[in-house]
Formats: sequence, structure tokens, C-alpha cells
Amino acid sequence: MSTNLPADGHAAGVARPGRSSRPWVGMAFLVALIALAAGAWSLQELRQVKSRTENLAMELRRAGDRMEAAARESADLRAQVGELSNHNVGVDRTLAETRAALNQVVQSNGNVDFALAEVEYLLILAEQRLTLMQDVETAKGALQAVDNRLAGLQAPGLDAVRGQINADLLRLAQVPVIDYSRWIEELGELTTGAKTLPLRTAAQAVAEATTDGASPAQGWRGFLHAVWQELRDTVVVTRTAAELSPFPAEQHYVVQNLLLRIETARLALLRRDSRALHDAAASTTDWLQRWFDGGDPRVRNALNRLQVLATLDPAPPLPDITSSLETLRALTRERAAPASPGPAPAPVP
Repeated sequence: MSTNLPADGHAAGVARPGRSSRPWVGMAFLVALIALAAGAWSLQELRQVKSRTENLAMELRRAGDRMEAAARESADLRAQVGELSNHNVGVDRTLAETRAALNQVVQSNGNVDFALAEVEYLLILAEQRLTLMQDVETAKGALQAVDNRLAGLQAPGLDAVRGQINADLLRLAQVPVIDYSRWIEELGELTTGAKTLPLRTAAQAVAEATTDGASPAQGWRGFLHAVWQELRDTVVVTRTAAELSPFPAEQHYVVQNLLLRIETARLALLRRDSRALHDAAASTTDWLQRWFDGGDPRVRNALNRLQVLATLDPAPPLPDITSSLETLRALTRERAAPASPGPAPAPVP
């Protein structure tokens, strides 16, 4: 009896450790499954990030091609604007010389018809500058010069012409004045400064995407809340950094895309295209807010300029000022018409 007890006890002692090791094997298997799942998830995220990066690079390359085409078109438009400016200088010089010559003729001869011819020329010039070049200021200056010229003449019918001119001046005064040269210069400054604007970093993207929550609870609830916050912040950092912070190799394309959008806005302003200008301003604003550091003063200044540009109407409705010219021509035809003959004399008996 005594010899069997140690054997049984020894067998029982050997069997117990074998049974107690099984939970550890299951735990190790579970940890391996979790690690495998985490690796698969990380690989899937990496593939998605790589796919988005390749798509963004392709989009930016296409944007670079469009920018080159837009730059060539902009150069052609600037050349045309330069030619028109030179032509306007010549027209203004000719106008000044013509007015000086006509003033000498009128002062020497006192002929109202010469003064009316000068007035007609100025009215034609005002209509052409307003219709063809949307030059409201030159049109107002020409009409004001006409009114001043007619004020020194004494002839029937001139009051009606002056009344119509004053009515056209009131309509022109209601047209908003737009300083196109200043806006072209400001867009040029944006283009120059865009190359040095700071890009948004991943940390800034996370700070803007994460909102402050309620104060965490204490004890084990606070511990679980802290663990959940850490896990959620980890996910936010991965997604935000991939979507809102460009990789170093992509930073050049981000800046070039911004330059393309600013150049598009400048072309729309040169063409007096309100819809294209507003779309370009909104697109440039969205790009700045998405990829650049909004806390930098230079970025905020650019956003403020674009906000004002988005409200600008480069082609406001223009009034019709042809009524002044028509009234003057009616007076000229009336003065040129021969006087009606008087009654025939009675026959002599």
C-alpha cells in the first residue's frame, strides 16, 4: 500500500502542470491573432495612403501642365493689354491736339458749329471708351468736358443737350469704380509671396481636427477614457497627416497648384469675367485653407485679399449714354436744315 502512494502522488503532480499550461497556449495564440490582424490593418492603411499619394501626384502634374498653358495665355493677354495701352496714349494725345486746334478756331471765329463738332467728337469718344473698354472714368471726364464747353455757348437748343448730358453723368456716377490696375498688382504680389508661404504640418492638422472634450472621469472610468482617447488620437493622426499635410516630395506641386489658381483669377479679372473670377477666388481660398498654415500672418493676409476679391464684380452693368449724342446730332441737323421760304409776294395788278 505504501509503495503505490508515492507513485500516484507523483503522477498527479506531473498531470497538474500539464493542465495548467493550456490557458497560456490559448493566450499566446490570441495575441498572435491580434498581432496578425494589426499587421494586416496597417498594411491596408499603407496601401490606401500610397494610392492617395499617387493620385495626388498625378493631379498635381496635370495641374502643372494647365498652369504652363495658362501662363502662356496670360503672356499673350498682357501683350495685348500693352498694345491697347499704347494705342490709348496715342488717342488721348490726338484728342488733346484736336481740342486745342478746335478751341483756337472757335475763339477766333466764334462759330458755334465748330464747337458742336468738337462736342460730337467728345461724345463719340466717351461712348467708345465706355462700350469697348468699360472705361467709366474717361467717359465721365469726356461728358463733363462737353458740358463745360456747351456752358460757354449761346445757341437755341443747347439746354436740351446739356440736360441729357447731365442725366447720363448721373447714371455713370452710379457705376461702381474698380481699380483694375491695383487688383492686378495685388494678384502679382500674391503670386510672388505664395512661394514662401508656410505649409501646414501634420501636428497642426491634428490640432485643428481634434476638439476639446469633457473632463475625464476619475478612477477606472478615467483610465478607460484615457485609453480610448489615446486610441482615437492615434487614428486621427494617421488620417489627418495623410490628407492634410503634404509629403516633402509633394510640397513643390502644392505651391505650383496655388500659383495656377492665382493666375486663373488674374486672367478672369483681365477678361472681366465675374463668374470665373469668383470661382477662382473660392478655389484659391480653399487650397490655402487646406494645405497652408492658417496661423501665419502672411497666409491670413492672402485669405483676406481673396475674400474681398470674391465680392468684386469686374464687369458691372453699364448705362447707355448714346442719348446725348443723338440729341446733339438732332440739333446739328436742325441747324443745318435750310430755312423754310416765306410766303410768296402778292402779284402786282
